[in-house]
Amino acid sequence: MADNNELQTSRITVDSAGSAVDNAFRNVEAALRTIFGVTADADYSEAMQIGSGPDITMTGSLTMAADPVEDLEVATKQYADNIPGSSASVRCAVVLSSGQTVNSGNTDALGWDAAEIEEGGDCWAIGAPTRIVFPVAGDYMIGGAILAAPAAAAPNFEILMKYNGSVWVYDHLAFGKNSQTGGGVWASANFAVLETFALSDYIEIFLKANSNNHVVDVDSRVWIMKVG
Repeated sequence: MADNNELQTSRITVDSAGSAVDNAFRNVEAALRTIFGVTADADYSEAMQIGSGPDITMTGSLTMAADPVEDLEVATKQYADNIPGSSASVRCAVVLSSGQTVNSGNTDALGWDAAEIEEGGDCWAIGAPTRIVFPVAGDYMIGGAILAAPAAAAPNFEILMKYNGSVWVYDHLAFGKNSQTGGGVWASANFAVLETFALSDYIEIFLKANSNNHVVDVDSRVWIMKVG
């Protein structure tokens, strides 16, 4: 039996079958059933909840075709996650699990062993261990602490950053020259910078051994975090 919630033509038309009014209402209700994906005897509540005043709550999933372009258009969760100001929606920290030797006079890319933190997209992969990828365009903080010990004498190395495999973003990002004793002689080069990247851009971190061979310590770490 039909109730007041059902989409049924018979509830709102007269008995004069075939009249223009009957057919018009049938067409309207058939279109509504198609729009809402319900059958003729379905309750409105299967498609939406109608509250007081003009308020309507969709019961099923509403999928947007694209990002909004006008002020009053609906935004998707994906769009909200990626807009400027969605701080830390993408973040990653890569680490070394074994030491890496850079011979004296060489400038070698550091090959990371794992992504200890990876949220918001694929930032690191074992197939390209030197690369830290930016899966979403935006402004990123990049930081790190690179520890290295020389084979002899005092540490003397530099940290450099290359962009997309060809452009040196920083030739002298940080220096490791402060030596300490006790368990070996080593130095830490620390840095933090803010840069803008496009989708799928990537960076690589290099160590330049100015003198003596240097072993990059397992405690070395580099991180990225989207801030805008």
